[in-house]
Amino acid sequence: MAKELKRKIYLSGPMTGYEPREYRRRFGEAEAILRRHGYGCINPCRVWPCRFPWLFRLMNAVLGKRLAYAVILAYDLILLMTRADGIAMLPGWQASRGAQIENYVSQHFWMYGISKAVTEEIERIK
Repeated sequence: MAKELKRKIYLSGPMTGYEPREYRRRFGEAEAILRRHGYGCINPCRVWPCRFPWLFRLMNAVLGKRLAYAVILAYDLILLMTRADGIAMLPGWQASRGAQIENYVSQHFWMYGISKAVTEEIERIK
């Protein structure tokens, strides 16, 4: 009997302008909601730039803020396009350049949505 594969959902939402503790909390809540509903989750707060603040500061110092942002966004888009089956948008995503780009890419890569119940739970995250 073949093992049923869970869909992996990429979390997208605003980070810039939030304290790291705050956006990690919000993304963590969304991840918990997805897992509780049986989805796999790709949380960008768990990848290298967010997990290692010193690396992010070093990238900013060496590359400049604009290029460091571009490198991080490119990495996130690679995760989205190669590892995710769908995307979940956190509240406030419309005000985030990176989240807007991730949403656009997901629409053009024919990614799955998530259930309305899960979407509604995620939309209640403050």
